[in-house]
Amino acid sequence: MNMKERKSMRRVFFTMILILMSAAAYSQVKRDSIIIDNVTGGRDTTVFHNPDEVSIITTDSTQIVKVIRRMGGCMLGKIDTNEVYEKTTRINDSCLSVTSKFYLAPIITEADTSGLKGSIHFAAGVTAPSNVPDNMSFDPWNSFELMLTGLVDYTPKNSLQTFSAGLGFTWHNFVLKTNKMFTQKEYGYIDLTDFPDGAERRWSNIHYWSLSVPLLFTQRFDRRGLFKLTVGAIVNFNKSGYIKNTYELNQLEYDVRTNKIENRPVTFDLMGIMKICGIGLYCRYSPFSVLKDDYGPQFHSLSFGLYF
Repeated sequence: MNMKERKSMRRVFFTMILILMSAAAYSQVKRDSIIIDNVTGGRDTTVFHNPDEVSIITTDSTQIVKVIRRMGGCMLGKIDTNEVYEKTTRINDSCLSVTSKFYLAPIITEADTSGLKGSIHFAAGVTAPSNVPDNMSFDPWNSFELMLTGLVDYTPKNSLQTFSAGLGFTWHNFVLKTNKMFTQKEYGYIDLTDFPDGAERRWSNIHYWSLSVPLLFTQRFDRRGLFKLTVGAIVNFNKSGYIKNTYELNQLEYDVRTNKIENRPVTFDLMGIMKICGIGLYCRYSPFSVLKDDYGPQFHSLSFGLYF
């Protein structure tokens, strides 16, 4: 497999991750209709569209069918109650008794689940660095970012606010768009140089991963948590990164890697997340440059993508 095919495979793989995560989140929201036919022994048929919960309780003389549908779905508005349909069938001394009722009931919400709980989150996005020098340009759609984070969440009782802290891993990737490549020179300084004359399928990037410690605050705007905003800071302990330059020259493939570049060992990011119906969009920005001062071009990490 040549370099062009490998690049294409990476793009397809990353796109598939985003599609699969979106489909998984959508499947959590989408529900089917159900039909309950002749539940009372008669000829009636009751159809429920998009139920959230169905329970059937049967004893020797009684059958109870309960269907619950949350009001409002993923729309804001009437979202603190459930629509409940309940039908009870009793048989006593060969007599059939049927009772049906429809009522509204309060729901168990995120705000009711106070105290400590754990959560795991995955995010995938693209990086469009800011504060970039004039002679540099990055390719955001190939500069991807992946995050895996475990959080401990604390929600005070009857509160719409949650405080979170945790630990995670972040994979950073910065791909140049220009015809230049990263090169480490004397004393570890990173500069942009030309690819060899005649080189084709050129590719130059910087990789590194971080151990991340997020400190986040979440504000819900409804008791079910369908719409919420999260803001906070992330402290990053960055592993020494590396440069990877690949190209083809005279029908030969070259893959040149330079380890232990001078990226900053500790940084912190500002992060915001908007979540609607379980699907989140995040933006993450670092006020620190990726490389140390006096060790190369100064640019800042700015990324955005999907958060689950």
